[in-house]
Amino acid sequence: MEVVTESGRATSVELRLTPAKIELWHHQSCCSVLDRDDLRQWLREPDESLTAGAVSFSLDRSVNPAGRIALTLPDVELWALAPAVLRQLQRHL
Repeated sequence: MEVVTESGRATSVELRLTPAKIELWHHQSCCSVLDRDDLRQWLREPDESLTAGAVSFSLDRSVNPAGRIALTLPDVELWALAPAVLRQLQRHL
């Protein structure tokens, strides 16, 4: 997925799924490894942030009052996942 860095440049973040884990790649390096079950459960009931390595998933209530899932990683302060990206991630978990 495409995100915008703090400097305003577009860059990509890649989610690599394996049977047991999800790796999050940014700038051609793995910056986080999450357990698939942990992320699946957190997406069902997102409360506090889910952090693994240099990445955090959280609820972004600045986009809408109900909140959307947002991603924070090095160079990206807060990026709300597009609904289509979130649905695709949920479908693959």
